[in-house]
Amino acid sequence: MSEPLEGLISPETRVRDSAAVLVTRDSEMGLEILLCQRQSTMTFFPTFWAFPGGGVRKEDRLFADQIDPLDEWGAARVCAARELLEETGWSPHNSGLSLSPPEERKEIEKRPSLWVDLIRSEHIPLKLARFRNFAERTTPPISPIRFANKWFHLHLDHNTDPSLLAEGEFSAFKWALPSEWITGWKRHEFRIPPPVIVILQSFSHSSKLIPSIPNAGESSPILFAHGVEVIPVRTATLPPATHTNAYLVSSPQGQAILIDPAARDEDGISSIEEAVRKHEATGGEIIAHLFTHGHSDHIGNISRLQEIIPAPIWGTRETADFAKISIDKYLEDAEIIILKGEEKIQWKVLVTPGHCPGHICLIGNAGLILGDMLAGAGTILIPEHGGIMEVYLAQLQRLADLDPHLGFPAHGPVIGELKQKIEGTIAHRLKREKMILDSIPKEGATLIEIAVNAYSDTPSAPPALACAQTKSHLSSLLRSEFVQTRFEKWYRK
Repeated sequence: MSEPLEGLISPETRVRDSAAVLVTRDSEMGLEILLCQRQSTMTFFPTFWAFPGGGVRKEDRLFADQIDPLDEWGAARVCAARELLEETGWSPHNSGLSLSPPEERKEIEKRPSLWVDLIRSEHIPLKLARFRNFAERTTPPISPIRFANKWFHLHLDHNTDPSLLAEGEFSAFKWALPSEWITGWKRHEFRIPPPVIVILQSFSHSSKLIPSIPNAGESSPILFAHGVEVIPVRTATLPPATHTNAYLVSSPQGQAILIDPAARDEDGISSIEEAVRKHEATGGEIIAHLFTHGHSDHIGNISRLQEIIPAPIWGTRETADFAKISIDKYLEDAEIIILKGEEKIQWKVLVTPGHCPGHICLIGNAGLILGDMLAGAGTILIPEHGGIMEVYLAQLQRLADLDPHLGFPAHGPVIGELKQKIEGTIAHRLKREKMILDSIPKEGATLIEIAVNAYSDTPSAPPALACAQTKSHLSSLLRSEFVQTRFEKWYRK
């Protein structure tokens, strides 16, 4: 996001328990898998196609302990059953499925203990043993909110469609063969979360009706989109982020570039090397290390990286000057990068200064490699050294006008509704700038006084961050001649 600010420490991320249900059914064409599309208003993975599921609640744990206190998967299994009913209306039992009416599901969602009461009274029949546990996975450290997710499989013996609530988590559902889901994903027709892709691929590669599903563990690749793999690297960056997303952008079984390989220690280097070796094992090759900009949380140990993955360094001339590194190929705005292989993949270079001189993004059919133009979690700091707020906002608007498929940030998870988030960020920044201007009294004020008043609506904002952002806005207002400064005080004109 930027150089770390003194006194800002990323808190340890709390991991929450959750569960998800892979639902399959037989069809004339073969085994079909159900995915449901998440509402565009959802915080996580909006508009993505995912499995039913959600977080484990205290009511789930209490009920599970009463049923079988020795079942390590018990609370998650109960959670899976409850979430399946809330989101699809289904409750599987020995002889099939029961379907709960919308009014009942809404009440259960509001009051989870009601579901337990209805199960005990047999008003809703349920056979928990039909939820077969097969894998577990913890959200990678790229997200400030992480889930220890347990996966369950439910196979339906007859064709049944879910009943979706109009105001529920999902807006649509679709049954399709695993190969159809994968093909649509590769064409960027379906947005699908990384762990779901791993599971779909295990089905599409098997000739069995219901294959043995591999554990979607931490060693599985994190695929934000076809040809876009994320490699989290721990860095000293701006909280709440603790990692920088290095990207392995590739043509399958062909050429690839490493973007922002920011690793400085051996753990980070090993993570990058592991992903590269897997790509090379399929016949691929790394043709370049590309840096989006010159901040230290994006540029790692280049000499060590070159020892194990020798490839030329790409970036802008400004990045070379800012970070004081040698660059083999200078990238220019509108330049096309072509990755040859199983497919010919094109990425267009966009020079987008404002956050840092010579900052670049890459846009292709899969989406937009954002660098530090936008974060998947937290905020982007416009630093005093090299940052220009008004230029940053203008470049953000340029990116919004392109309406990319997805956003791949350097910090945080993939961004689904990217244009909407960019426009919301611009509006928020302009609103904050007005608050800063309105916080300057006639007699003038110091930077700290202005920051305290301008961020009064955000008391949780770290003072160092509030001051840094306020200074960036004041510098912009100074250049546009709305303010002036004398003797460490700021005045409105």
